[in-house]
Amino acid sequence: MRALEVFELTGRPISSFWKREKPAASAAVLYLDWEAPVLRQRLTQRAAAMWPEILREVRALVPARLSGREPGLQSLGYREALACSQEELPVEQGLQRLIRATLAYAKRQRTWFKNQIAITQIIAGGSTDQMLKQSREALKKYEAATC
Repeated sequence: MRALEVFELTGRPISSFWKREKPAASAAVLYLDWEAPVLRQRLTQRAAAMWPEILREVRALVPARLSGREPGLQSLGYREALACSQEELPVEQGLQRLIRATLAYAKRQRTWFKNQIAITQIIAGGSTDQMLKQSREALKKYEAATC
């Protein structure tokens, strides 16, 4: 019924509204990415640095008799911290699970971004001049392809 109503009001089939029109503007998308071993190391260090504070926060909530299914506890590390706080999991094992979950999440993010839009990777970790050079080269290629 809705499709007939749309056609009657607009003179266009409803499917014509579903077609993607050419974007009003275009953009070059660049992102800084670390080489896999460096990224792994940085994420591991970050997770380890966050872990004590996550544990402290969750331990303060334990008297509330949390089930672990609350939306706020679905973030990285909170489920593990709750298990540690309830003495179901050793603290070191909780940290290792947080690190694994963080690495898996980062991998999913990278995959998602690469499959969503045309994106140009700039390798991080070098000098600022090297990264600027890579960025300028990518922008020149983009301009040449779109003009």
